[in-house]
Amino acid sequence: MLDVHVHLVHIVRVMTEVQTKLAAYMADRQIDDAAVAAGVGCDRTMVSKLRRGKAVPSLKLAAEFKKWSGGALNADDFPIPSEAA
Repeated sequence: MLDVHVHLVHIVRVMTEVQTKLAAYMADRQIDDAAVAAGVGCDRTMVSKLRRGKAVPSLKLAAEFKKWSGGALNADDFPIPSEAA
């Protein structure tokens, strides 16, 4: 029973996370972290953190996202992670 509870807690936590604009952009285009990383010139782990709202890109990297996405993603589209995250 504990195993079921743990899975339910995980599902609720995932469902309640706010989706970042990067995550929505990637989902709409069915692209993964590695493809984005190759496109903007960073490590896929950084893309993962940005997609989950756990990191903020440098101004240089934000500019690369804007260029790579044709202007669909801007520096303002990356939320500042909270202390609790």
